[in-house]
Amino acid sequence: MRSGLTPHFRSNRSGRRGISEVVIYLLLTIQLVIVPVTALGEMVVVVNPKNPIDKISMKDLQRVFRGTQKRWESGESIEPLLPPSGGNAMNYLVSDVLSLPSEGDLMRMYLQLVFRQVIPRAPAQITSSTQAVWIVSSKPSAITIASSDDKLDPKHVKVVPIE
Repeated sequence: MRSGLTPHFRSNRSGRRGISEVVIYLLLTIQLVIVPVTALGEMVVVVNPKNPIDKISMKDLQRVFRGTQKRWESGESIEPLLPPSGGNAMNYLVSDVLSLPSEGDLMRMYLQLVFRQVIPRAPAQITSSTQAVWIVSSKPSAITIASSDDKLDPKHVKVVPIE
């Protein structure tokens, strides 16, 4: 009986597998194993350079994106921005920060928070890392999550480590 995990190669007349089939299989296997690991940069929190925070705990980050922490210690209001839909930063926010099963569950959570009047509106969703840098650099209260691979110019944004 053939296992579903092992490849099935057609044999040629001499009973040997075609070298091209083996090479293609190996290349696809390498791509599936290596690409996801190297494609993910480290996720970082990004704020305006004028923001006084130098680090943020995972618990505080959860509070910010769940709408329960609305002000920084300095009294300044917090404006969370959602990372681009379907990207690595959004996946990190949904699964690692908020422990939700999917991005759809995140949107349902925000609808419930708005309905219960915990927050006035759902956070704005940015469409690209370029837009994130532009918005965060222009709003001292803004915070978002981005990949360390993104172009995060320290003149415009501050990268804050997560404790």
